[in-house]
Order: sequence, then C-alpha cells, then structure tokens
Amino acid sequence: MFKSVIGNRKGRKKTLKQSPVYDPEMLKLKPIMLLFGTSNSFSSIMMQESMREINEEFKGQVRTIFYGIWSPHGMYYSSKYKIRVIPTIVILHKEGPEYFRHEGFLSKEKLLKILNLN
Repeated sequence: MFKSVIGNRKGRKKTLKQSPVYDPEMLKLKPIMLLFGTSNSFSSIMMQESMREINEEFKGQVRTIFYGIWSPHGMYYSSKYKIRVIPTIVILHKEGPEYFRHEGFLSKEKLLKILNLN
C-alpha cells in the first residue's frame, strides 16, 4: 500500500492509504483501463456496465478499475491523471505510460476496437 498526503477542504493534511494501481497480478495483464466517474451519473453508470462486461469477457487480457471521484482514492487518482470531466477513461500499458484517454461516454464496441480485443 502507498501512503499519500493530500489536503482536505479545510487545508489540513491527512494521510491516506492508497491501493496501488500496480500490483504483481496486474503486471501480468496487458492494458489497465481506469474509469473516473460517479455512481449517480447516467453516462458513468453506462460506462461501468461496459467495463464490467469487458472485464468478464476478456478476463486475463485487460484489467478494469473504477474510481468514484468523490472517494479518497478517486480524488487522489483524479488529480494524478488530471481528470477534467466525467466519465473519463484512461488506458495504461502494463508498464505504466498512458496511451489513450477519452472524456465522455464511449461504447463497448469502440472500447474493444481501442483495446484490439475484437
């Protein structure tokens, strides 16, 4: 686990235990797909469903992670990846560098083309 110090709304700093984006199991997988959104946004909910289906259909080929932007982990990773709007998808190589980003809704079919899983 990573420890990260971030400021809260009142300017005080607090320490959070961050679950790392990379762990040994994830490094065996090919791309890592991060979705940033909220649980009450219609487009975020639709994207979560698409990601869940992709994760089930292509288990072992892609890793999907959802970050709610209002959670402590979501706030940390939203600032790390400079998220401006929701939903936003960020796709990383297993080594770490970002190779795709999309702001707004993206269909499952388009995601599969981007990931070359068709």
